[in-house]
Amino acid sequence: MVCASVNCTTEIPEGRYELGYHTCIECNDEQPYLGLLVYDHKTAGRLEIFNPNNNHEREMIRQAARFNERAR
Repeated sequence: MVCASVNCTTEIPEGRYELGYHTCIECNDEQPYLGLLVYDHKTAGRLEIFNPNNNHEREMIRQAARFNERAR
């Protein structure tokens, strides 16, 4: 499958197309997000989704990564 963007002839990998993407990575304009597993207690973690372009959430990512490193 070829990228759906105008003037782009990049081939889209089959796995990316099966996930519902019709543009290549270079033409993609979707906002990137980052997921981190946050462990509130020992039994299970939970997935938190962050927007790395938001200053407040970027600070939360930094703090969560630091906390997870100390917990190991």
